[in-house]
Amino acid sequence: MNNPFVDRYAGLSVRHYIQDRTIVRPDPIVCLDECNVNTAALRLEHRLKEIFLPNKFAFDFICEVIENSAWYCSQKYPDEISYNKSIFHPASDEVIPACLTGLAGVGKTALISALLKVLPGPVEYRSGILGTKIDIISYWVTTGRDKGTPKQILYDMIQSASKEPINRALKVHQLMVMARSFSGKYGLPLIIMDEMQHVTLSSATAMITSQILTFAKLGVPLLYVSNYSLQNSLFDRNAEDTQRLTANPRILEPDEPESDDWKAYVHECVRVMGPYIAVKAENLTSELHVMTFGLKRYVVRLLRISYTEARRKGRSSIDFADVESAYASAEYTSARTEVLVLKRQLIEGRCVRRDLWCPYVSPVKKSSAASEFYVRDNSVQLAKAAIKSSMTPSERAALHELSGLTRDLETELKKPRASKKRVSYDDLLEGHKRSANSGRSNGDTRAESIEHDDA
Repeated sequence: MNNPFVDRYAGLSVRHYIQDRTIVRPDPIVCLDECNVNTAALRLEHRLKEIFLPNKFAFDFICEVIENSAWYCSQKYPDEISYNKSIFHPASDEVIPACLTGLAGVGKTALISALLKVLPGPVEYRSGILGTKIDIISYWVTTGRDKGTPKQILYDMIQSASKEPINRALKVHQLMVMARSFSGKYGLPLIIMDEMQHVTLSSATAMITSQILTFAKLGVPLLYVSNYSLQNSLFDRNAEDTQRLTANPRILEPDEPESDDWKAYVHECVRVMGPYIAVKAENLTSELHVMTFGLKRYVVRLLRISYTEARRKGRSSIDFADVESAYASAEYTSARTEVLVLKRQLIEGRCVRRDLWCPYVSPVKKSSAASEFYVRDNSVQLAKAAIKSSMTPSERAALHELSGLTRDLETELKKPRASKKRVSYDDLLEGHKRSANSGRSNGDTRAESIEHDDA
């Protein structure tokens, strides 16, 4: 027996279909040289933001939502009688909301946008008892950016499908009955509440809790999206709220620094930038993760600032020195501060800033892989700092000159051409030792200089 409520999901959870619907590979950007530097940087930023490559988490998440929606429809609308009952005698069920959470800038809203591309569009359905054709829908979305009380959101839901104005004087319980009837009539299997952390009224956490729990009482599967900041606040509420709102999390974490997903994303950024970046993707992958913690919002910001740095220096193409300058720039200050805190938390395993701390237990294997990467990177940075601190002013100047020459010749991340000898910090350390020995053999003048520098 055909069931249009269920049949609309047929084949949508297949991996290659999800890929075809969600992957976004924008064309390489062109003609930036013809624009003002700020206009060009803005165009570059917008083009990089368009990139979307679903990772394993995204595939699993989208498949889960599709399959759960199909199962819900099979249970609620097995026949015409059940459909009619959902309209005229809707049940007052309550669901446990699912939560998609993660760091700000990790890509939650982009994932929701990808999900909406895969979910089926409106499907025509003729109701025998209503005697008319209606378009059944697969989702309804609201956002914390521009909504207030639960009553206002319920009103907006009902009004979205009504041709006649809804009486604003109705009470919340009256709107709840109408909203349940609305969800039954239009075969609604999913409600999405996005960016809930943006509710900024007084007692914001109480307001958000009220909004989510109100919609959970509609009995329709509910997904709300928030940053760690809101999740930490919800854990401070009473047990009856915490048990409902934090019991079903889906944690979107940054790609691991050495994962194929992260490498693919960096390669795509470099491809889209085309002639406006001179650093190869494989030479940028690790350093870009170190500077952004794998947060795609910060990757886009860093590359935009890097481009403005290159233009200010009279060049149209980014080299690695521009990326380093962008990381140290005033524009990147807030991002750099957060990245340092995130790396510290990962290495030390303790909370430093609650808005950057996941209150849920992360998968041990994933956390271990990322923390090992940053422990190694931290050791390298300390070794570099130790070498530099032991050098005399003349040696530091020579190192700076050598680094400049290397970047001019290479524009690759500390990687000379195949025909050239690799210059490493071990080489510099050995040169430092030879220089120090040579200075001691030349007499007291050199020794006095060293003593003066140490002082």
